[in-house]
Amino acid sequence: MRRRIRLQDTVEWCNDVGAVLKVHPGHYNYVISYVIHEWLIRIGVSYTHLNRIIGVLDRVKSQFQRELDNLQGHCDEMEVLDDVEGVLVCIQLELYRVLAAPYEDEKMEENGSVSELDDPIRCLWRNIRVLLVQGGFE
Repeated sequence: MRRRIRLQDTVEWCNDVGAVLKVHPGHYNYVISYVIHEWLIRIGVSYTHLNRIIGVLDRVKSQFQRELDNLQGHCDEMEVLDDVEGVLVCIQLELYRVLAAPYEDEKMEENGSVSELDDPIRCLWRNIRVLLVQGGFE
């Protein structure tokens, strides 16, 4: 059974976390990223696992957004929650850039492209040919 978070609990949490987060938001990014990396090292990198992690981070961001909605008028706490949400976004982007994109590239090499749009050179030449045919270059 989930416990509903009281406004006072959220305010107290924001005060505790906010003291560190305002000075060192990168610490939170590092710790959460480290836990994710360690988990992936143990269970293996796969699209399913990466997708699941990104989904969990998205769900946590949604929870923070709901908390923000409850904190209207508590400016300092809203700033902390914005910072936490920013950290989570950066973790997602870095996870995709460092782990998911190279994994997708590897799988594309193994299994082939979905379409010519996956190959930027072929796609570029196709667009140039279309422009030439349509008289786009003069």
